Amino acid sequence: MDSINYSNPKDFFLVIYQMFSKKFQHAAALALLFFVISSPMTYRLVDQLVGGVATALVPQLAHWFKVAQAGCPTTYGLALHAVIFGVVALYLLHSA
Repeated sequence: MDSINYSNPKDFFLVIYQMFSKKFQHAAALALLFFVISSPMTYRLVDQLVGGVATALVPQLAHWFKVAQAGCPTTYGLALHAVIFGVVALYLLHSA
């Protein structure tokens, strides 16, 4: 088996190329997507949007559609964000 000489630019760029293969790019994109969708700021934003729509449409049931409480996701919020992650990940992987 050949050893890789990292001081040789050709070998170095080969390693970098292999590191950024399609699978690595997909994994990095999904990790970034997960980071964005699961961030507390996203939960607060979605809570404001969903809460506003739910309050306008069905005020008596608006508490069921609470996405975050005290900075933590609710079960409904976690399920909603998991579905959104799944749909966006499916789209990203099929469009690649």
